[in-house]
Amino acid sequence: MSEVIISADLVASHNAARKANLDRDYASLGERLDRRGIAIDAIRDKVEKFAVAIPSWGVGTGGTRFARFPGSGEPRDIFDKIEDCAVIAQLTQATPTVSLHIPWDKADPNRLKQAASRFGLGFDAMNSNTFSDAKDQKLSYKFGSLSHADAGTRRQAVEHNLECIEIGRTLGSKALTVWIGDGSNFPGQVNFAKAFERYLDAMGEIYAGLPDDWRLFTEHKMYEPAFYSTVVQDWGTNYIIAKELGDKAFCLVDLGHHAPNVNIEMIVSRLIQFKKLGGFHFNDSKYGDDDLDAGSIDPYRLFLVFNELVDAELSGAEGFNPAHMLDQSHNVTDPIESLMLSAVEVQRAYAQALLVDRKALEGFQEANDALMATQTLKTAYRTDVEPILAMARLRTGGAIDPVTFYDSGSYQLAFQTSEFLCVTQPDLTLKPVLAESWSPNADGSVWTFKLRKGVKFHNGEDFKADDVVATFDRLADPNGPSNALSVFKGLLLKGGTRKVDDHTVEFHLDAPNGSFPYSVSIDNYNAVILPASYKGDYEKTFEGTGPFRLESYTPKVGASFVRNPDYWGEKALPDRLEFKFYGDVQPRILALQAGEVDVLDAIPLDVSQVVLGNPDITVLRVASTAHRQLHMRCDMAPFTDKRVRQALALCIDRSQLVDGLCRGMAATGNDSPFAPAFPVTDKSVPQRTKDLAKAKQLMEAAGLANGFDMTLTTLRYSDIPGYAQLFQNFAKEIGARISLNIEDQDKYYGKAVFGQSDWLDSPLGITDYAHRSVPNVFLKSPLVSDGPWNAAHFKNATYDGMVNSYLKALDLYAQRKAASDIQKLLLDETPVIFSYFPDLLVPVRKNVSGLPPIAAGLLLDRVSVTS
Repeated sequence: MSEVIISADLVASHNAARKANLDRDYASLGERLDRRGIAIDAIRDKVEKFAVAIPSWGVGTGGTRFARFPGSGEPRDIFDKIEDCAVIAQLTQATPTVSLHIPWDKADPNRLKQAASRFGLGFDAMNSNTFSDAKDQKLSYKFGSLSHADAGTRRQAVEHNLECIEIGRTLGSKALTVWIGDGSNFPGQVNFAKAFERYLDAMGEIYAGLPDDWRLFTEHKMYEPAFYSTVVQDWGTNYIIAKELGDKAFCLVDLGHHAPNVNIEMIVSRLIQFKKLGGFHFNDSKYGDDDLDAGSIDPYRLFLVFNELVDAELSGAEGFNPAHMLDQSHNVTDPIESLMLSAVEVQRAYAQALLVDRKALEGFQEANDALMATQTLKTAYRTDVEPILAMARLRTGGAIDPVTFYDSGSYQLAFQTSEFLCVTQPDLTLKPVLAESWSPNADGSVWTFKLRKGVKFHNGEDFKADDVVATFDRLADPNGPSNALSVFKGLLLKGGTRKVDDHTVEFHLDAPNGSFPYSVSIDNYNAVILPASYKGDYEKTFEGTGPFRLESYTPKVGASFVRNPDYWGEKALPDRLEFKFYGDVQPRILALQAGEVDVLDAIPLDVSQVVLGNPDITVLRVASTAHRQLHMRCDMAPFTDKRVRQALALCIDRSQLVDGLCRGMAATGNDSPFAPAFPVTDKSVPQRTKDLAKAKQLMEAAGLANGFDMTLTTLRYSDIPGYAQLFQNFAKEIGARISLNIEDQDKYYGKAVFGQSDWLDSPLGITDYAHRSVPNVFLKSPLVSDGPWNAAHFKNATYDGMVNSYLKALDLYAQRKAASDIQKLLLDETPVIFSYFPDLLVPVRKNVSGLPPIAAGLLLDRVSVTS
């Protein structure tokens, strides 16, 4: 079972905000392709299976012959590189293997294999390096390696390649790629024929050392690092080498290793025809071996290469099995982002090539109709296949928009410069900010907000109703890219926000909703109010009305903000804020312990003990509604009988979970989503406690006096494995024999749809749910009869009606009454066990004070740091 770097729940949340638009785009493209006789699902299925390897050296910052400009957060070693590759693989679902470069990536092979297998990664071709000298290398490759005039230098290069094979055998690799820099810089420097003979002899020794199921790839390059001649200068020489060596030798084509304007697609066709195409190094170039992102300069050439590949694939060309790998140098871009984009571009070219009408193309070629033949290719190339690529990622567990997701943590920054109409307080009630007041009409279908006067944006514009209308029209536009559509779908449409006067707006809802103000509060982090003049590129200015202004921002590195002297409210206490970004929780904690930072974003419960005992750190406990749902499938025995479900709920020692597992940093649950933190929760409903006698009576009444066997499936995240083990022990006391299947998050959530997700399909499971300031999502998605997250398969018309009544209730009294009815019904039915609600834990240095204890995010304007 593999781990993931980024929580699958976060990826699912990211995807949920985009899925409605994707579904529409996919259906629209499917209809257009259908008119061309193409089944979109068949193309998508092929794209899902397409893969390209990530070069280990690609996740670091590259350079040129003139300079290298290192970037922040670069991998320190091959194990860091593997983690970076895991992020790319998780978000794109197109890069399941890593290609290593020896000696750059040399480490214990067994440890390397174990590190990669943690994330479900494998190893592609091994790459030897005899074009530069390694530390402590005995003989230099300055004047060549496998073709060197000195026999000892050639022997050293051969032994290095054989060592690469042995390392690769342990790792599970099946190929060796050999590229040499051998050649000359001046006429007469080498004897061309003798150098080539020496190279063939040395390569023959390497070929002889190949395992039976391995392949040998040789690379050609016109120039560099030798500029007058290279030993393997073009595809013709490369083909000769492959023919001379034998059936396991093949030619590898690097798109940047040719002269400008060379017809690479024809070279590919020739190598396919004569069964010597081994694979590719994908990149792009303007003049030479620029190693730019694939498709960034000439995407049509990439498409034409794939046109030849797809033609061979569909025709069943003999011996056709090319390896695909990216080979890029990232000098001015983030390597992870560039590699993700390149993987997607290679997929795009493949998908476009699959759309070529091959029968029509052949007809035009036979008829010598040059114009129609080339238009047939361009018809396929001009097709926007993005919906196919995104749907393939979604179905295989990646991110619909991998790059957007990768850099989506910056909303905490927005909270410092931009503001909401209202924000949640520690008791989860709302506090006015840019709105001074709000009120519903009689049935809650229209909400009127009175706006604050005398407020200015950082750019000097006055804050007015036009800004609110523009903000929510943008966020609620079903045809736009808004992340807030998951909140506003079925609640608010574009056009539903209407200006009454300069300081009054009305929200006309799709359906009555008593909790609507939370949808325009900090609980919906996208709902920051931007000026009506906003044209995009938010991260260039972080425009807003807030207490801080942007000083500088570098994605995934950090940001700084300075006090806004023109702020409408009480001026911020800090004169400057500095944010630092870290890729994992452990470096964040080390930075806090070392005093490099003063405040951390929330940390998981399972790592809290690292800072709890530190005398220099205080862990702020914020009452939260986050929880773990233990579902029992009500449509599968033995859970079809609610007495069994009740029995399992009664065997749980909730105090042990709160005081032991959570170290007292949690609130006790009462088997409904109504956490104690919610103001609407009816706390008079009797608390369910451990009662083994009653649990055993229920089991006996259900005909299960001897218990039953069942597997509990859950995910490896925070405190959940510990909860699962404790539940296993609790259940044993009433005869329930529970075995545990603890999976990585990607495997557990699967495609997050019924029939394709262990989360939604397992008879017994535990799932993590993040904090919300109102229980609406918890009541609907996992529990209503048609809920998309209804892992319990609970179908109860009475419950569905109660939820609708709750959502329409306009005042606290009516909401609490509806909540009470729901709490009592769920206690009786017990489709899901809610045992505890863990606190949100925010570590700060002891000298920090004034941080508001709210779970929605960090508001830092009232924070002070004493020396």
